[in-house]
Amino acid sequence: MNLVGWVNTSASLPDALSSIEGDYWYVARWNATAQKFEVYVPDAPPVFNDFNTMERGEGYFIAAKTSCTLTYP
Repeated sequence: MNLVGWVNTSASLPDALSSIEGDYWYVARWNATAQKFEVYVPDAPPVFNDFNTMERGEGYFIAAKTSCTLTYP
């Protein structure tokens, strides 16, 4: 599990993580208002994902399948 901060501008998923496509299981973020984690799973139907955009200034947990390097688009 890796914790990353998102920089620059907001980016849609899965485009935001195109540099590690196929190398991660899911992405999670903490929703402080709802007091719960929200999850994005790349292979899941869109209706099952809690979010589809990585927002500037937010932190995300990325569950990597293997060693990989994330580069920001």
